Amino acid sequence: MRLGRTFWSYYAAVYDALLQFKAYREMLDGIVSVVAPELPNGAPVLDAGCGTGNLAVRLAQKGWEVTAIDGAEGMLDRARGKRSPVRFSQADLNAPLAYADGSFAAVTCSNVLYSLQNREVFLAEAARVLRPGGRLVLTNPRSTFSMKSILVQHWQSSDWKDRIVFLLGLPRLATLIGFNMLLLKPEQRARLFFPSAEELGDLMQRSGWQQVRVRGCYAGQGWQVEAVRPQPTSG
Repeated sequence: MRLGRTFWSYYAAVYDALLQFKAYREMLDGIVSVVAPELPNGAPVLDAGCGTGNLAVRLAQKGWEVTAIDGAEGMLDRARGKRSPVRFSQADLNAPLAYADGSFAAVTCSNVLYSLQNREVFLAEAARVLRPGGRLVLTNPRSTFSMKSILVQHWQSSDWKDRIVFLLGLPRLATLIGFNMLLLKPEQRARLFFPSAEELGDLMQRSGWQQVRVRGCYAGQGWQVEAVRPQPTSG
């Protein structure tokens, strides 16, 4: 099975169950915290692969002008229902983006890179639409990704109220876990990009990014990458 827009549109129906997990919320907040110190109110930000809009809404709450794109209409339908000022539209991240050079002050991308067929194209396009010196912040599952570890971390770090909410949400969570099991089947996983920190750093540097920093996130099941678009050289 190759993942397509239909898969992600069905996944959208339960995707927001992830918001129950502290690790997921902390991952999103970690992206925002890296972007936040450098951008003034009203700065243009692109959230690439926005899914149901959880990160894009957080970015907009900071006062930035957020454009959010995704390939699956099912995801975008959910995102548009969240009543935020974010501009949502459909786009293929494996292809050139429909924005002028230097359109954005920052680009974010949460757990999308692993599913792209043309990662180098996306990274080149992210650099192109960024202003010189602009920052890309992305997350990606690591090679040892385990949904079980996220579940265990959430349960162990929760108080009794959070545990009750967790138990009440088990039917929806079971469906979410089912989608993740499809993603992690060996034949499917071989087509996806679950790198080590070194592999991810090498990819970023080969793609021309500078000041690359890779660190753990998502209860130790993912990587957060920060990188800067090179300043143009004077000739």
